[in-house]
Amino acid sequence: MGRLKKAQIMVSLGEGLGSASIDVVFFVNTAGEFYCEIPNELTSYFENYKNYDSVSCKLNSVKRLSLYCAELSKLESVLEDALKSANKPIVAEEYVIRYNIESHVAFAETPDGRIHPNATSTDAQWLSREREARFGKHYSANTSKGGYSLCIGAKALVKTTTTVGSKKTINYSSYYKSDLHPEQDDPAGTLNAWTAFTLPENAKEIPYTDEAALFFHKLMLAMATISRQIQDATFDQPSLIQLIESQQNLLLMGPK
Repeated sequence: MGRLKKAQIMVSLGEGLGSASIDVVFFVNTAGEFYCEIPNELTSYFENYKNYDSVSCKLNSVKRLSLYCAELSKLESVLEDALKSANKPIVAEEYVIRYNIESHVAFAETPDGRIHPNATSTDAQWLSREREARFGKHYSANTSKGGYSLCIGAKALVKTTTTVGSKKTINYSSYYKSDLHPEQDDPAGTLNAWTAFTLPENAKEIPYTDEAALFFHKLMLAMATISRQIQDATFDQPSLIQLIESQQNLLLMGPK
């Protein structure tokens, strides 16, 4: 027998999935038959392999599973088929709600839960590290830009996970329970009707349910309501000054 060549077998896995390749050493025996040992990555494909198009699969002299054929091109073709099969994409879809709730505020609180701007009051303490993490961890060296804020965003999505070998790719697309996605009859459509925002890469997610979709819709509706209420009363300086002079409080502001 004699070594013929070392070759790379490469196949495309489809759009956006890249390619897969293996290195194979081909030999030729005294009878002019081409053969190669089957790479470990493809062994499972050939375990129950039946002779195909004059390509036979059997153990060689050192008990290694090998392929034999009188035509090298057919040998390479069978290896390409096996490589494609071993790297066939596995696609799984699930419905999720991705959401982001973050707060940027700093305050101290007393044992009975009263909020103070800082810890100068005798019984007020700055938040513990665990609780501080919920509010952005803001302090003198890490201030909240522009003031304090609460951010809420959520979307109903189709999560598509494509697995090729050990590589996983995840993509998201909008989910609607109805092709027409009417807001009134489709909780997913109701939630996704909120637009003009993007979720951060580290957004959390939970399995989709209609109840969860409507819950987040109501949270975002509340955010829009609060924003409108405060901005309508304070955006223009004359309105703000009038509100201050009247000593009237907005509905969601604290007591005088």
